[in-house]
Amino acid sequence: MSISPAAILDPGEDPVSPEAIALQRDPVIVRGDARSTGLAANSVDLVVTSPPYWRKRDYGVEGQIGQESTPEGYVDAMMECLREWRRVLRPTGSVFLNIGDTYFRRSLANVPGRVEIAAADEGWLIRNRIIWAKDTGMPEPAKDRLANRHEYIIHLTPGQRYYYDLFGYSERYGNGSNGANPGDVWRFNPGREMGPHLAPFPPEIAARAITLACPTQFCSRCGSPRSELLNEP
Repeated sequence: MSISPAAILDPGEDPVSPEAIALQRDPVIVRGDARSTGLAANSVDLVVTSPPYWRKRDYGVEGQIGQESTPEGYVDAMMECLREWRRVLRPTGSVFLNIGDTYFRRSLANVPGRVEIAAADEGWLIRNRIIWAKDTGMPEPAKDRLANRHEYIIHLTPGQRYYYDLFGYSERYGNGSNGANPGDVWRFNPGREMGPHLAPFPPEIAARAITLACPTQFCSRCGSPRSELLNEP
């Protein structure tokens, strides 16, 4: 999925406002740390991300997420991210967090579950634990367990009233125009990655999350999404 050409904004010391982004006619890339984005508060409708998984790869960046010494340290880093995302999200926004688990001392570390519990303890609603099921994956040398062929995509919201277009999602990815709920298993393969990055982020994850939870129409007066597509508690 190409986003070129794109304007690149450096947050610097001042928050990047929605107005500054709106002035850009092309897609905008804002350089920054997920724990300190530089974006203005209450300016984002949807966060879709796949942070480095715990102890999977060292990207050689000081202070990187994923190289903490313990699972608890990784969860702490993810909570720093979630606090920042709560700050920048509109009240009707969502987070879709793609995260996998890690074997540590021959046992699964249960990283996704740890993140869910920590997020719930800070008031996030865990709306779905989506299973991304794959027919293929990275080769694994283990001979005494089955190879992992799934990951989690956790849908979190800061509040009970959030934008959600299940009908539009069902039309595109589910059971056609009848609006039936297609369920919480997403089946597609990650695709080939020919570049140096060994953990590509599939565009389909973003496309599905955008279809579900990113509004396309707003009230011109208050800036809220179409009310009929807001989930009511």
